[in-house]
This record gives sequence, structure tokens and C-alpha cells, in this order.
Amino acid sequence: MEHHADSLFMEREIEFRTLHPDPDQAGSAAILLIEIEGVHRAEPIGPATLLVAYHLMAITLADIEQLLEQRGFHLDNG
Repeated sequence: MEHHADSLFMEREIEFRTLHPDPDQAGSAAILLIEIEGVHRAEPIGPATLLVAYHLMAITLADIEQLLEQRGFHLDNG
């Protein structure tokens, strides 16, 4: 089974809860994530919204979310 390289790159928005000591969680998360292997782009598009692009062979969205939660970020799963 062949995989097209483009299909292994994903882009998702991650939403953060607004009640948090860091009023710019998206910006803080972007700084953290851009250093993670497999993350190609982490761009805040608002104080509570982060656009993240990643390669599925290196990292999954679940991995990214778990890392953020472990670092104290409050994700909005609603």
C-alpha cells in the first residue's frame, strides 16, 4: 500500500480554555511545540487558538495534546 507524502502531513486547530493564568496559551504552546520533532508549524491564530501542522510518521494529534496537558495547558475539548 502506497502512502502519498502529502497525506501524512496534518493540520489542525487546538483550542484552549480561556480561564487560565496564561492569557496567551496559544502563543506559549507554539513556542513549546515548534521544538518538537514532527511539528512543522505551530502558529497562534488567537490567544486561545493554535494552528499546528505535523507529520503523522513522527507525532500524532493525541501526542501533541497529551504533551500540552502535561505542561499545564488547559485544552478545550468541547
